[in-house]
Amino acid sequence: MIDSYLADLRLALRSRFLLRRRLLAEVEDHLRESAEELRRSGLAADDAEREAVARFGSPKAIATEAVRAAWPRSLVPAALLLLGSLLLFVFPLYGIPENTLPPAPWDTRPGYLTWKLYASLAAYGVSLGAVLLAAGAAWRGWARVALGAFATSIAALGVSAALGITLAVQWAQAVPGSGTTFALVLPATALTLILATAAAAMAALHTPAR
Repeated sequence: MIDSYLADLRLALRSRFLLRRRLLAEVEDHLRESAEELRRSGLAADDAEREAVARFGSPKAIATEAVRAAWPRSLVPAALLLLGSLLLFVFPLYGIPENTLPPAPWDTRPGYLTWKLYASLAAYGVSLGAVLLAAGAAWRGWARVALGAFATSIAALGVSAALGITLAVQWAQAVPGSGTTFALVLPATALTLILATAAAAMAALHTPAR
């Protein structure tokens, strides 16, 4: 009975690997200790295990309760992955243009390029600050703050990336020889967005159903 119960609990926790290992060990210890006490009181071994399992509750209920108790700390790995993608975004946002752009033909940068540059940098700053807040709030157990900050960071990163790509296209059109920069910025930005999407998927996976 206990082995069957643990198998059902393992199935209910199939997407929560770290939580699953710890919880299964704790549940098994509790059930076997409870069954041992019942055997000492006079019950047969099978009846003792059956009674211990019945008292503990259904695997689905235990899994749901454990996931809710562990959330939002389970958002911390997703926040760290998003933070890593933001640090990587420094390359298409600043590193690649700084090192590959040819000299511009103007003395003063056109306004339609300048505002996109500063807006993209501002959105990046918002995204970076929000993901740091999300990680800290998740670690402290502030569920709503963590999830709100995480969503804000993802949205701000999307704005920064959209502005950055538009800027790269327009800069390449305005400055001869900028095609190499654009060719490098585009895949680097795409990689950043893929990692950010993976972080968002991880966060969604670890958010308990209502």
